[in-house]
Order: sequence, then C-alpha cells, then structure tokens
Amino acid sequence: MTQATDGPAAARAGFAEVEQLMRALAEEQNTPEARMNLALAVYGLATGTQATDGPAAARAGFAEVEQLMRALAEEQNTPEARMNLATAVYALATVTQVTDGPAAARAGFAEHEQLMRALAEEQNTPEARMNLANAVYHLAAVTQATDGPTAARAGFAEVEQLMRALAKEQNTLEARANLAAAVYLLATVTQATAGPAAARVGFAEHEQLMRALAEEQNTPEARKHLANAVYHLATVTEALDGPAAARVGFTKAEQLMRALAEEQHTPEARKNLANAVYHLAAVTLATDGPAAARVGFAKAEQLMRALAEAQNTPEARKNLATAVYALAKVTQATDGPTAARAGVAEHEQLMRALAEEQNTPEARKNLAFAVYHLATVTEALDGPAAARAGFAEHEQLMRALAEEQNTPEARTNLATAVYHLATVTQATDGPAAARAGFAEHEQLMRALAEEQNTPEARKNLALAVYHLATVTQALDGPAAARAGFAEHEQLMRALAEEQNTPEARMNLALAVYALATATQATDGPTAARAGFAEHEQLMRALAKEQNTPEARTDLANAVYHLAAVTQALDGPAAARAGFAENEQLMRALAEEQNTPEARKNLAFAVYHLATVTQATDGPAAARAGFAEHEQLMRALAEKQNTPEARTNLANAVYALATVTQATDGPAAARAGFAEHERLMRALAEEQNTPEARKNLALAVYHLATVTQATDGPAAARVGFAEHEQLMRALAEEQNTPDINYNACLCGILKFHRKSLASVTWTTPFAEQLPPRPVAQEALQALPGLIEFILSYAQSNRSDIMPVIWLMRSRLFLANCALELGESQSALETSQTGLDEGKELLQVENSSAAQTLAQLLVAKARAEWHLGDNTAAEKSFCSAEIKLDRGVLADWDFDSDRALVCWYYAAFLNSIGADQKARDTLIRGQKAAELFARFNAKDSQAILEAYNDLVRSEVSVMK
Repeated sequence: MTQATDGPAAARAGFAEVEQLMRALAEEQNTPEARMNLALAVYGLATGTQATDGPAAARAGFAEVEQLMRALAEEQNTPEARMNLATAVYALATVTQVTDGPAAARAGFAEHEQLMRALAEEQNTPEARMNLANAVYHLAAVTQATDGPTAARAGFAEVEQLMRALAKEQNTLEARANLAAAVYLLATVTQATAGPAAARVGFAEHEQLMRALAEEQNTPEARKHLANAVYHLATVTEALDGPAAARVGFTKAEQLMRALAEEQHTPEARKNLANAVYHLAAVTLATDGPAAARVGFAKAEQLMRALAEAQNTPEARKNLATAVYALAKVTQATDGPTAARAGVAEHEQLMRALAEEQNTPEARKNLAFAVYHLATVTEALDGPAAARAGFAEHEQLMRALAEEQNTPEARTNLATAVYHLATVTQATDGPAAARAGFAEHEQLMRALAEEQNTPEARKNLALAVYHLATVTQALDGPAAARAGFAEHEQLMRALAEEQNTPEARMNLALAVYALATATQATDGPTAARAGFAEHEQLMRALAKEQNTPEARTDLANAVYHLAAVTQALDGPAAARAGFAENEQLMRALAEEQNTPEARKNLAFAVYHLATVTQATDGPAAARAGFAEHEQLMRALAEKQNTPEARTNLANAVYALATVTQATDGPAAARAGFAEHERLMRALAEEQNTPEARKNLALAVYHLATVTQATDGPAAARVGFAEHEQLMRALAEEQNTPDINYNACLCGILKFHRKSLASVTWTTPFAEQLPPRPVAQEALQALPGLIEFILSYAQSNRSDIMPVIWLMRSRLFLANCALELGESQSALETSQTGLDEGKELLQVENSSAAQTLAQLLVAKARAEWHLGDNTAAEKSFCSAEIKLDRGVLADWDFDSDRALVCWYYAAFLNSIGADQKARDTLIRGQKAAELFARFNAKDSQAILEAYNDLVRSEVSVMK
C-alpha cells in the first residue's frame, strides 16, 4: 500500500526488512518453502530497487531469484516449481533487455516461452494457456526489437488467437481484458508492417472491448485501460484522417485520466494524466499551432516535475526530461531558439545524468537524442561549427549502440545520426566532405528496407535516397542526381498508394516537388510543370481535408512553386494570382499563429509578391513590398539574433537596396548594399562556413558594383579583387559546379575590370568600348570560360542568372571583336548570345531585357559594318522595342536607350535618313537626360555628348 500511495522509494525499507527476515529463515530452516519465500522476498526487493535506482542496480537480485527458482525446479520438478522458474527467467530476461539490449535477453525470453508452452501442453488449463500467451507475447516483443515487426507478427497473432479462445471459453472480465490487450498488440504490429489503415479495425475492437469492461466494472483500473484504448484509437485516427478528426479522442482520453487523477491522487494516476495532457497538447499543436498548445505542454511539464521531485526515480526523471524537451520545443516555435535553449540544455543534463547513473542502452539512446536536440538549437543560435561536436557525439553514441545491439531500431537510429552529422559537415566544410556520410546513411537505410520491408523502413529509405541525391546535385549537377530524385518519388508514390494516409500523401507531394525541381533544372520548366501542378493539387487536397496550420503552410509553399513555374512559362502577369494567394495564406497564418516561423514565411511571401509586382508594374510599385519584407526580417533578427535570422535580414536589406537602386539610382541604394556587406561579413567571421563565405563574396561584389557606379572603377577595384579572392579560395576548397561557376565568372569579370581600368566615367558608353589590348587578350582567353558557363546554364535551367551572365559574356566578346574590326566574328558571337537567351531564358526580367538589347546593338553594328543595312536597321529597331517594353525598368535602362539611339542615329545618318536620324538623336537625348538625373557611371558624359551632337548636328562617326 505504501508503494501505491507514496511511491517505491517510501516502500523500499519495508521490502528490505522482509528480505532480511526471509533470508534468515531460509538459512535457519533450508526447506523448499523457506527458500521459496526467500526468492519471493528477493524478487520484491529487486523490483523496488529497479524502481528507485534503475535496472543495473537490481540485476543481481533478479539473477539470485532465477538461481533460487531454478534450483527448486530441478529439486522438485513440479508444475508449480517450473512455472515459478519460468517467471523468474522472464524477470531476469526483462532486466537484461534493459541493461544489455534485446539481443542479450532473447535467450531468456525463448526459455520462458518454452517452459510455458510445455506447461500448457502438459496441463491444458486456462491459466496455463494464458501464461503461454503471455510468454509468446514477450518473445514476440523481443523478436520485434531484434529482427523487426515482420518477423514478430506471427507471435503477436498467436497471442491474439490464444487470448480470443480463452475469452470465448471463459468470458470472464480478466479474459476479456487480456483479449483486448492482445488485439491492441496485434494492431500495433499490423500498423508497423502494413500501415494504419490495416490496423484500424484492431484498434477499434480494442477500444470497444475496453469500453465494455469499463461500463461493466467502473473501476479505476478499467477506466484507465479505457483511456489508453481511446488514446490509441485517436492515434491511428490521426494517422488516417488527420489531427482535427482525432482531437475528440485525445480530449476524451485526457478527461478520463484527469478524473482518475482527481479520484486516486497516486503517482501513477498523476503520471498518466501528465501523459494525456501531453498528447492533447501535441494534437492541439497540429490543429491550432504552437501558441495554443503551449499551455498543455507547460502543464505536462509541471506534473512531471512534481512527480520527479516527489519520487526521484529514474523513470520519473526520464519523464521529466521528456516533458522539459517538449515544452522547450514548443517555446522555440513561439519565441525562437534563444528562449528554448535553457529547456533543451536541461533536457540534455537530465538525460546525461540518467545515462551515467544507469548506463543502459535505453538511457544511452535517450542521451544521444538529447545531445542531438541541444546540437540543433546550438546550430540555430551559434552556427554549424559550434554545433558540430554535439552532432558528432550523437553519432558516436548511436554507433556504439548499433554495434552493441545490432537491432533494426539501433541501426535506424545510427543511420539518422550519420545523416545529421553529414548535414552539419556540409554546412561547415561543403558537400564534398559530407558525401560519404550521406552515402552511408543511404546504405544503412537501404539495408534496413530490404531486411524489414515495412512502410516505415521504405519511407526512411526514400528520404535517404533524396538526401544523397541532393548532395549529388550540389557536387555533380542536377543531371547526375535526377535518378535519385526519381527513385525517391517512386518509393513515396508506392507508399501513398499502399497506405493512403495524410502523412504518406504529404510525403508523396514533397517527393513530386523535388523531382519537378530536378526536372526543371535539367529539362526546363515545360517538362516540370506537370510535377509542380500535381504537388499543388496534393497539398490543396490535404489542406482542405485537414485544415491544420502545417497543411495550410504546405499549400502556400506549393502555390508559390506552381506560380514560379507559371511565371517562367507564361510570364509574370499569369503568375501573379498564385503569388498573391501564397501571400494571403501566409499572412493569415502569421496573424493566426504569430510565431517566428510564421512571420518568416510571411516575409518570404511578401518578397515573392513584390518580385512579381516589379516584373508586372515596375520597381516603384513593388518597393512597399520589399520594404515590408525588410521590416519583417529585421524584427525577427532583432528578436532572435540567430545566424539564420541575420542571414535573412541581410538578404532582405539587399533586395530593398536593389529596388531602391532601380527607382532612385545607385547613390540612394549604397547604404543598403553597405549594410548587406557588413551583415554578411559578420556572419562569415562568426561562422566561417563555405555558405557564409560565398554569401560574403556576393555581398562584396554587389557593394563593389554600386561603388563603381557612383565613384568609378578605381574606387571599386579593391572590392572586386576581394570578391575574386574569396570565390577562388572556395573553388579550391570545394570544387562544386556552383562554386566553379562563380569562380569562372570571376575570370570573365576580371576582363571587364581590365576594360574599365583607365576609365573615370568621362567617356560615353565606356562599358561597350574595351581597349584593343584587352580585346585581343579576351578573345583568346574567354571562350573556354564561356563554354563552362554555357554548360552550367544548360544543366541548371531553373536559375536565370547563369543565362544572363552567359549573354553578358557573349556581349563582351562581341564588343571586343567590334573594337578589333572583326565584324563577322562580332555578328556570329552576338547572334549566338541572342539564340542562347531565347533557348535558355525562362523569365525575361529587366537585366535580361537590357542584355538582350545590348546584344542586338552589337549585332546591328556588325551588320552595319558588313554592309547589311536592312538587317542592321531591323536589329536596331528590335533593340529599341525591347527597351520600350521596359516600363518596369531598372535605373540604368535609360543608359541602354541612349546607347541604342546613339548607334542607331549614326547608322541612319550614314544611309542618308537625316530626319529619322535627328528624331532618333532627340529620343536618345531624352533618355540621356533621364539617366543623368542619377549622376552615376558615365551618365554626365553621355548627356554632354548628346547635347554637343544635337547642338552641332554633326554626323555621328561610324
């Protein structure tokens, strides 16, 4: 009674005194009865010791019980003695499993089953058959732990058959309760092997049996079993129908457990209430978001903390640790990782203390997970380098457990740990350093899927295949990775067709998206459109069916991706409705949840809508959106101060600076580019990861570009040089297609810088006039670099910038050829650039339009010099038309208009079309005046040249 009311620690002294008295009697009398009583007393003390000090401390006691019972069975050989031996063998096997793992305990469970089977065959009594059923169950459970659920299913099925026969034969309360338990166990293993749909009828029968027993008995024990059955049915309902459909079940389970806790006031009842509160909080999290669920997680943590303080048992402290982590996790969702760090750290400390105290496989596994969770929050706050040691310890712990136990669960946990270490290695050292880890992860999961062939194992394989495909894409390009993405999609499609659960359909949707993304990169947006559409349809159906924050977030993302491919194929106007829906969905979620994650998602949605608004209505119309994006990201960075939040802020500052430059010119935007560079530099110094250094290199380049526009090429030289150094260092370190592409660009940009080395923006159209020595060198050196960029652009067709840089590079070569008088070469090079743009460009943004217009000017000049005046006039007109569509223009669009008119007027003048030439000059002068208002680059020189020309009406030199 003391143990039931006050816990095992309060009862321990009593068990110890009983054991001492019985030991003295056994030594004094040495009769079978006295030795039997001693064995029972030792067993009672061992059980209490296990509850207070853990299984390792209790093992010697259980071993002594087994020895005493074995001696009595050999001495007496009665059914009772053999049954007692079987029970002792089971108790020792149970504690062995906890201390040394299921493989070490299997022989004990097998002997227990053999002893009970022999007794059942010999006696054939209901009790003997019930004991056999229990023994078969325990052997099936350890078989599941060592060999997986498929190998164990026959055992669980036999248990259910035995218990069903006993219930039919006896129809007692106990027999029906045992049948209910057996039905539940078979349903559980059925879910593991065949999915929740196949198991649902079993969970429903379990709940019906327990409900009937609770109504018939109305005892606390029967009501507790009903509460557990309601919970299990709610769990499978959630898997099949979503959390909203399951919430009523979780609520009912919590109400039943609360009533029991108020009625009984025992530690067990309070623990059960805490678990029920936790489960209801978890489903609330899924249906209503973290803010609504936080109260429940906090209540569960309070209950578990009170129990741990009252009992101080290993189990109570483990339960407290789990509750602390759950509260920390929801705190992270509502308030960010800084607010959650203390909870995650306490969770790790509690689990580490338990692992040091108990040193069981279970305790070490729990420590490994706690170390992982702390590493995750460390990464969020301090970056991957600071977290790497934690991920490495997590992997070491799981590897040791897998080597020690070699069970499917242990190998699955190892595979997952290898993946997490590979992920952080990729962040710190790049994909090449991480590839071996992703490959091992995939090999481990493939072996488990082949061995077990369960839905869970096949899902894990699909995810591992995806992660390996992702790192393959980073190292070898999307074509090399496509087979992996295709296998990932095939595996997830098969699981969705087999299970048809919301989770399986969501995983299919994500796999369809991943394959569509890879297809877009290799074959272009047309080939990928059907995949993005299916992704959106699947997510829309899930959002309609579940209506949870997570499902609506997934729908919003799917709508965005479909809008993006629509923009690539049909233009921004056709895609605008999709971007607007994405923003509306994310805004509603942010208002409903108000979590950092929801606000971050809103910020991205605002940015995407602003981007398409810029494409349809121009930068002025989009500026408010970019400003809101920056404000949202700044607020998040100030509140969270994590590397991710600061990176997002830096990118938002850059986006706002870019649109500011488009509307007001480079001088107005310079402060933004400077802040972007400072933020990225601080992150690179703090994290020193390849990604952070690449981001710094790009920020340095953007600041140098705006500096060149405002202060001239000489002022920007240091920045461009640093950009090149950073990118070349990354290329030597990583050797990935992306980094090699950026390093290749550095080689091309170097010639641009050489071309402008002596320029002080006093020469009009200086960027179109490379000096002869530079032109000669470029024509020899650049074609190889340009071919690499062409290859990269062709293999990454979802990215527009490689295509723009390809066209810019062709333009530079064409201008070099014109400078050297090689008009035919200039014509062929400019036409190649135009053809590549037509083939590869998915979206014609303002940068693409400007580059295409400049290529048309180079082509027209070459045609003019070659005497093809008809073709030249057509090309000049096409260039003007291309820029006249640019009502969405960037700040320097008028520079290109002035460029077209300058050479077009000269051409018209050369063929005697004087009035047309003058009209063109006037258009050019107007463009020059508009460009000059920004007082950047060669704007003043262009305006002066136009003014002089218009005033003098002197013919433009050919």
